[in-house]
Amino acid sequence: MNGTFLFNEHVFMLYDKIDTRPSYLVDIVLGTACLILCIVGIVSNGLAFAYFWSKRSDGFVPQLYLRIALIDILICLAQLPVISCFFIGRKPGFFNNKVFCIVWTISNEIVMKSYTIAVVLLSVSRTIL
Repeated sequence: MNGTFLFNEHVFMLYDKIDTRPSYLVDIVLGTACLILCIVGIVSNGLAFAYFWSKRSDGFVPQLYLRIALIDILICLAQLPVISCFFIGRKPGFFNNKVFCIVWTISNEIVMKSYTIAVVLLSVSRTIL
């Protein structure tokens, strides 16, 4: 392990095993790009959610779009701890806490599976309806 920083045993830092560290400039560019995309995703899906919230009694398909917009917002929010790692030299940040890691992993998996199911339901509804 890197002697400068204390990490919990569940944290695996790849650059502890290799000689070169990630480029700080590349991390800042990646972090900034991801943050911009995340903000755009939250804002645009927030607008879509507000629109489909007003149409929620119109049937099954607007309900699906409402849920997909909400799931997209949750996906963008779930990436914020990952994005923060780009700005702190890829140190684990929030992920140094084992409880946070467990909660983040489980919630991320649930959100991703929910998104897949919602998109499949939307595709089926377009085929049938």
